[in-house]
Amino acid sequence: MKIIHVCFEAPYIDNWGYQENLIPKYNKKMGNDVIVIASRNVLPKYVLNKNEYLNKPKEYIIDGVKIIRLKSSINIFNRIVWYRELNKVINIEKPDLIYLHSGQSFSLLNLVKYKKKNKCKIIVDFHSDYKNSGLGLISKMLLHKVIWKKIITYSKKYVDTFYCITPWVKKFVVEMYNIEESQIDMIYLSADDDKVDFNNKEAIRRKIRGNLNIETEDKVIITGGKINKDKNIDKLIKAVTEINNIKIKVIIFGSVEKKYTNEFELVLNSTDKIKYIGWINAEEIYNYYLASDIAVFPGTQSALWQQAIYCGLPLIVKRWPMSDYLNDGNVLFLESDNVYEIIDKINYIMNDENKLSEMSQISIKVGQEKFSYKFIAEKFLK
Repeated sequence: MKIIHVCFEAPYIDNWGYQENLIPKYNKKMGNDVIVIASRNVLPKYVLNKNEYLNKPKEYIIDGVKIIRLKSSINIFNRIVWYRELNKVINIEKPDLIYLHSGQSFSLLNLVKYKKKNKCKIIVDFHSDYKNSGLGLISKMLLHKVIWKKIITYSKKYVDTFYCITPWVKKFVVEMYNIEESQIDMIYLSADDDKVDFNNKEAIRRKIRGNLNIETEDKVIITGGKINKDKNIDKLIKAVTEINNIKIKVIIFGSVEKKYTNEFELVLNSTDKIKYIGWINAEEIYNYYLASDIAVFPGTQSALWQQAIYCGLPLIVKRWPMSDYLNDGNVLFLESDNVYEIIDKINYIMNDENKLSEMSQISIKVGQEKFSYKFIAEKFLK
C-alpha cells in the first residue's frame, strides 16, 4: 500500500519524536510505501534552524520514508497557507491512503479533488481544543466558524475517518465544525515502541541512578518538558522539600524558558533532593522514565504523560477537561495548584509498595493498548 502523510499544519520536523514522525515510521516498518509531504518554509517558532530546511533537497529519505518538502504559494500570517504543488505531487505518487495531520487546512480540498477521480482512502486528524485554538474573536468566528467549518463541511463526506487525539479535542471539533460523532475515532499521543528497552530496564536503571548518585532503594519522581511557569514544577519542588523523606529524589529534564530562568534556579537550589539534567533527546527520556518510580506533571498537558504511562509509571497530573481517558487506576489527578495536594498524592503512592506496584502494572498494560505508535499505525490500516 502507498500511504501519503500530509504534514503542513501539524509540521514534520526531521528526526523528532512527534506523531507526524512516528506514524509514518511504523507504517513503513509494516512494509508499506510511505511518503511525507511537508512544508519547506512554514515552520513553527520552536524550530531554530529554519535555513536548514530552506536549503534541503526537495526529496530525501528518513527511516525509509520519502520526505517531500514543498514551498507555500500563499501564506497569510501562517494561518491561511496554500501549496500549489500538492496536487501535482499527489497525482504523480497515486496513493492508496492519504493521512492529513491537522484538519484545519486548505490542503483538505486538494485531497478531496484527488479522491473524486481516484480510489483512495482519506484520514484526517485534529489536535485543536479550547485551550490552544480559537482563543481570539477573529480566530474563533472567522477562521474556525467560517473558513475551516466550510472546508470541513464540504469535505467530510469524502473523509473515511476523522481522528482526535483527546476527548477534549473531539468536543471542540464536534461543536466547532458539526462533525458527527459517529465519524470520529480516537488516536492518542503515544510512545515510540522501539525506544523503550524493557529487556534492559534494570541495567538502564542502575546506570542512570549511579550517574546521578541516586541509591537503588530511593524513590524517584521524574518530571520535565519545556520548563516555564505554567508547568508548576516549582510547586513540585516545594512539595518534595516539605516531605520528610530523604529517600525521595526528583529528576527534572528539559530546557528552561528564558524569562523563567532566574525564578527556576532559585527554587532549584532550595533542596538537594533535585537532580536537574537539562535537555535530553527523546530516546534518553524513555531511559530516564525506566529509571524512575512515578511521574509528576502538575501543570500543562504534554505528550510526555502518555509516554510515561507506556514506560510503566504511575502518574500524578493536573486535571484538564476530559482527561479521564488517561486513567485506568494508574493516574491521580491534581484538582488544584496547592502544594499540599501534591504532597498528599505523592505520599499516597510512595508510602504503599503494593499501590505503587499495582499502578505500575496498570500503566504497562494501558500503554501497550492505547499509547503505542506501533498500535496506532496498525489501527487505521485495518
